[in-house]
Amino acid sequence: AVAMMITHNPSLLQLNDDAVAYTEDVYDFWRPSGLAYPLVDGALSKDAYIRSFQHSWDEYSKRENKSLADFESLCFHVPFTKMGKKALE
Repeated sequence: AVAMMITHNPSLLQLNDDAVAYTEDVYDFWRPSGLAYPLVDGALSKDAYIRSFQHSWDEYSKRENKSLADFESLCFHVPFTKMGKKALE
């Protein structure tokens, strides 16, 4: 595939090679063999998401020697609509 941008003064996005990852087995939404419907634990999902975010941020800030003050803005994915409000409860 080829992508071409033809403009006099193009704006380019630069991605840094500073990503971190965190994984953990969490049975918050799964369908065991023999069951017709999945088992769901919304509170566990919320807690696992917050925990993974905290571990990822801790590792990133340690590796890159950064704090929240180093960023003008941040953008995050949330797994469900009211996640931000539920995280504060």
